[in-house]
Amino acid sequence: DMNIKPNESDKSEDESDDLYEVGNMVAVRIMVKRKDIALIYMAEITEIDGNDVCLKYLQRTRNLYQWPNSIDLSYQPKGDIICIVSSPSLVNN
Repeated sequence: DMNIKPNESDKSEDESDDLYEVGNMVAVRIMVKRKDIALIYMAEITEIDGNDVCLKYLQRTRNLYQWPNSIDLSYQPKGDIICIVSSPSLVNN
């Protein structure tokens, strides 16, 4: 299970900067333009470039998240990050 820390809008700027650290696991909102809806993905911040972050996405398989066989990266605006999530734990089947 992943614990979620909300991205509270009333936090000071210094506290919100804690969201944007390389290695943080985050929930990110991605808009699907054709359907005008937002989907939420889990990802790790791998790089910070000004107002954008490079994210490496986890793949959801049933009720678990795993790293996909091929790396899935994209740059997203910092504002798309919803919150920090706890790092995933190893689950053996």
